[in-house]
Amino acid sequence: SYSIGTIEYTSSNSYFTDQKYIYEAGAMILSQSQGSLLVSKPFFSVINNNSINISLTFVNIQNNVGKTSAYGSSTCSILTNYSSAQNQTITNMTKLTITTNYPNIWKESVNTTLSSKGLIEGTDYSQSLSTEGIIFDFGSASKNVNIQIDEININAQISPGWIR
Repeated sequence: SYSIGTIEYTSSNSYFTDQKYIYEAGAMILSQSQGSLLVSKPFFSVINNNSINISLTFVNIQNNVGKTSAYGSSTCSILTNYSSAQNQTITNMTKLTITTNYPNIWKESVNTTLSSKGLIEGTDYSQSLSTEGIIFDFGSASKNVNIQIDEININAQISPGWIR
């Protein structure tokens, strides 16, 4: 289980639809009252040969206490620096749960990637929405499913100042 921080920008438009841009685990999501869409895909790839090998790289945003928000109509900078990285390989994985406030976005992105590599929903995997996000179940796959998870931790804060 990994916790994932986000960076969010929320507009308070007087004349246009209010929008929220969310950077979550490498994905850029645009959310507004009409719905949400994926602006930039997460770092999720699949190699389907003798086994199904999934690679997930996510950027975890960690914030500094006291410097987590700003408001107004001027320019605001977000300062970032690299903190650490770690990786883990899980062999014979049966379930992947993605905890998010945007499960339909992740569902669409992951499904697109899986199907583009010849995996068939209902045969190689199933999916279900939960109160916390989306669950992909690979228990029915005829091949072993392995996942390489790379986590990159980034410190972020609203300027002025710098991260120690």
